[in-house]
Amino acid sequence: MTKPIVLCVDDEIHNLEALERLLRIDFTCLKSVSGADALKILDQDLDRNISVILCDQRMPHMQGSEFLSQSIKTHPQAQRILLTGYTDMQSLIQAVNLGHIYRYLTKPWEPLDLIQTLKQAHDKFALHQQLHQALEDLKKLDQAKNQFMILINHELKTPLTHILNFSHLLAQTSLDEPQKKSVSRIDEAALRLKKMIEEVLLVMRSETGLLKIDQRSFLWSDLQILISAADQELMRKKNLKLQVGTWDKKIVFDPRLLEQVIDRLLKNAIQFSFANEAIQIDFQETRPHRVEVQVKNQGPPLDSSDFEFIKKPFFINEDMMKHSQGLGLGLTVCQSLLKNFQSELRMKSDGDQVTFAFELSFI
Repeated sequence: MTKPIVLCVDDEIHNLEALERLLRIDFTCLKSVSGADALKILDQDLDRNISVILCDQRMPHMQGSEFLSQSIKTHPQAQRILLTGYTDMQSLIQAVNLGHIYRYLTKPWEPLDLIQTLKQAHDKFALHQQLHQALEDLKKLDQAKNQFMILINHELKTPLTHILNFSHLLAQTSLDEPQKKSVSRIDEAALRLKKMIEEVLLVMRSETGLLKIDQRSFLWSDLQILISAADQELMRKKNLKLQVGTWDKKIVFDPRLLEQVIDRLLKNAIQFSFANEAIQIDFQETRPHRVEVQVKNQGPPLDSSDFEFIKKPFFINEDMMKHSQGLGLGLTVCQSLLKNFQSELRMKSDGDQVTFAFELSFI
């Protein structure tokens, strides 16, 4: 079994020799008589195998606290132990603050205590290494998942295009009423799937940094907020009105992406509004150069815990799988897009009034 590697740094050679004799059974001991020389040893340890650095505080040219501070650059996971023969509290405080030491021991050291401390320090180093590796593995897995999602959704678009094209051709032939109804349902399902794929791809591009962003300044009046024909019909049936406040300062955002955020919030508000009510878009300056955009509607109250789940990409719970929740990927898309501009979607449910809000920068 490979022994843990300890780097011992002390300007007194006899101290280094004593440490090597004491540690040789349980550790591989590397020695250095100065901080500068020890930094060279660390530079040569390309695989970061040195798990513990044992260093004297009072050394010429470079004190232990300064050396330990510099050692973090190449060996952040290594555990640092300070040896000092002085009761200089200021030096100890400096060493703790700059060197991120695991523990300090006074000279002359007690052999068993020193060995036990080094073993504990190495165990902590090994745990950090395992956690670091697990984190790297999770990052790779997450990246692979994202790439897989993008690939699958791109590949789904080709057969879906064929289905839509042939259903349109089929609709132009001589069909009886049941056949027309079947073709219509095929077309509706294919269009719904197409929208889902487009939204998944949009979220994935946003989450993986592949989204093309055209950030610039523009007026709110420059936006093209388009309500679909189906939503306009729903507004008519519910007798809903849209009231938009005024904001005359220039917003800093991507206008195309902001239009998508507003479109989805309005669609959500239309779907869940009570009849004979107004949907409002209001503006409120929250802090210097930041304005909160609020989309309000009168509708069933929402639970904040459900909203937190909605903001997470591709979160699925049993209620959503049963379609008892109307809130879906639309709000997830909003949250994902807003994150690219250091913003987030917030929800407030106060009685019958439900408000979705987010902040924008303005100049």
